[in-house]
Amino acid sequence: MPCWQLIGQSLAYDFFATDLEKYLHDHGITRLIFTGVVIHNSMDASIRVAHCLGFDVILPLDATTAIDVTDAKGVRHDAQTVFDLFAAVLGSEYCTLSTTDDVIAALPA
Repeated sequence: MPCWQLIGQSLAYDFFATDLEKYLHDHGITRLIFTGVVIHNSMDASIRVAHCLGFDVILPLDATTAIDVTDAKGVRHDAQTVFDLFAAVLGSEYCTLSTTDDVIAALPA
C-alpha cells in the first residue's frame, strides 16, 4: 500500500464524488485522523460523513483551527468561539477529540 493516496476533492467534504470510501475499505482502513485548516467547513462535513459511514474518527484539536464567522444577523463570532462550538458538537457524537501528542503516542512502535 502506498504511504499517500491523492484523491481530488471538489466539494466541502471528502467522500462526495471520490473513490475515498472504496479506497479506505479496500485497504482495511477503519480509523481516520482529521487535521486541516478550519474545523467548521470541510472538516466538519467530512468528519460527520466518515462517522456515518462507520469509520472511527479522531480529531486532534491542536491540528486544526477556525476563523471568525459572521452569522445571518450580521453578528461576528470570534474564531475561538467558533472552534470551541464545533469541537463540542463534533466530539459529542461524531469523533473522539484528542491531541497530536496523544495520536503520536498511540502509534505502533
